[in-house]
Amino acid sequence: MSPIGEVFRARLRQFPELVNCCTIDWFSAWPQSALQSVALQFLDEMPELDVSPEIQDGIVITFRYMHQSVVEASTLYLQELSRHNYVTPTSYLELLSSYGSMMTKKKEELQQGIKRLQAGLDKLLTTAQEVQVLQKELAEMKPKLEAAQVAAEDMLKQIEADTAVAEETKAMVEVQEADALKIASDAQAIADDAAADLEQAMPMLRAAEDSLKSLNRNDVTEVKAMKRPPAGVVLVIEVISIIMDIKPRRLSGPIPGQKILDYWEPGRNMLNDPGAFLNSLMNYDKENMSESLINKLKPYINNPQFQPSKIITVSKACTSLCMWVHAIYKYFFVNQTVLPKKAALAGAKIKLSTVMEVLDEKRARMKEVTDGLAELEKALKETMDHKAQLEANAKLCENRMDRAFRLINGLADERERWINTISVLERAVGNMVGDILISAGAVAYLTPFTDKYRRGLLSEWLKQLEETNVPHTARCTPVQTLGEAVTIRQWQLAALPRDYLSTENAILSFHSRRWPLFIDPQGQANRWIKNIGKSTGLKVSKLTDKDLMRALQSAVRFGKEVLIENVLEELDPALDTILTRQTFVQNNQLVMRIGDLNVPYCDTFRLYITTKLPNPHY
Repeated sequence: MSPIGEVFRARLRQFPELVNCCTIDWFSAWPQSALQSVALQFLDEMPELDVSPEIQDGIVITFRYMHQSVVEASTLYLQELSRHNYVTPTSYLELLSSYGSMMTKKKEELQQGIKRLQAGLDKLLTTAQEVQVLQKELAEMKPKLEAAQVAAEDMLKQIEADTAVAEETKAMVEVQEADALKIASDAQAIADDAAADLEQAMPMLRAAEDSLKSLNRNDVTEVKAMKRPPAGVVLVIEVISIIMDIKPRRLSGPIPGQKILDYWEPGRNMLNDPGAFLNSLMNYDKENMSESLINKLKPYINNPQFQPSKIITVSKACTSLCMWVHAIYKYFFVNQTVLPKKAALAGAKIKLSTVMEVLDEKRARMKEVTDGLAELEKALKETMDHKAQLEANAKLCENRMDRAFRLINGLADERERWINTISVLERAVGNMVGDILISAGAVAYLTPFTDKYRRGLLSEWLKQLEETNVPHTARCTPVQTLGEAVTIRQWQLAALPRDYLSTENAILSFHSRRWPLFIDPQGQANRWIKNIGKSTGLKVSKLTDKDLMRALQSAVRFGKEVLIENVLEELDPALDTILTRQTFVQNNQLVMRIGDLNVPYCDTFRLYITTKLPNPHY
């Protein structure tokens, strides 16, 4: 509680123990040595302040001068305008802390600007070097592209020629294939006709052969063992002997000089090996029977007694032999009609073989030409792909060169501006020591003063900087050093008055570590704060609101903004912890005690206070 004013006197009357049981410690103003000592200690703890001892001494002297000049100006301010402004050591400490924080922020901002511009210049230089490389690459690509074009044209000519050969060969192959198909078709027709003719005799022949297969050794031995064979058996053995070309015995007949041919005994000898006999019948070469043999067999075939129906009455084995004789006899005549067809078929097969040999040669030639054409097409595709890749690379190089030229030409003027801007920023880094010093003094001391007093104090501080040789920008101001054109424009769109003093007030309030209290009889500041707080969810309250403390606790917890409007000269003591930013660490978390609660403190919390009193006294 401030010892100044009626409130303190009323509190003493209510609580006499404050006088009877307490000792009052009176703190006088700090001497120059104290101001200088504190400033030196503070500057020694600033690693980002890289200045010579002479400049550091000049900064300390300026700190001290600022504090003393504001004390004198406050006295004059009270005398001339009856407005109170108290300058305490806390104000001096606020000056030092503001100087440190703004120095760090501004230095980082300037160095970042230099870095960005330097990166842009480096990019322009790199782009110019890349243009040279691209020009060299493009010059190397052009001969390769021309060679690929020539190779592709040569391949196209070769493919065209080979395609003509392939088409000609294909036509010839198609003709040969047609001839071969016709010959094969004719041969197949002949074979089918011959097979159809042979099929007439084949059932009878197969039946005879099946009958022969049904015979066994005993059946043949039974015939051989006959002492007085029946006439049918003798007839069958005689016919078999004639077919097997077995010579008969010549016996004397009943008439002198007559010879009778006896086939029985030679035929019996033929039956000595029944298995060999049956095999000889099964494997008999019926394809090459002579006509003389057929003539010999003809009387027997026509003989009514030489029929299977007659022979079966005397011998099973001879019946099968009889059937076989009749079958091969009939087969001879069928085969005689088939032989010309077989000869024609053999000729057709020879002709087909000849045609197929020629066709195979043509097909091999066709395959060779087709394979070569496929290889050429594959090579052409690879060449065209390579050519397309070269064209794409060349186009890419040209586009990159075009963009690089446009970039270089478009930023030619910017390059000069960037170089000048870097020089300006580098000078600003050098002059930042004095510029930030002026701005820190304005934030710490100048906000209670009117424009006349501000301009006077700033002129005195600039003269002091010149006398102490502290680097600074000529006629620098807080607006020039701390202001940003875009932010100021946004404030003005949010109803901030466009005069210089209002802009300066806004900048100083946003760079101060203390919460701003706006003396706002006309409500301009109140309206501006509400407009800029719309996007952040500004909470507007009054000291008389019942839920003020709850709103402040919520805003501190969640980092919101709060406007307490239309305050008077007396503020609720419960606000002291917020006004003085009394935070502490609890369980590794930054908290603030508001009322009877410890509330987690969020760094984005911000408090605005406005009053309509034209000349309040706090």
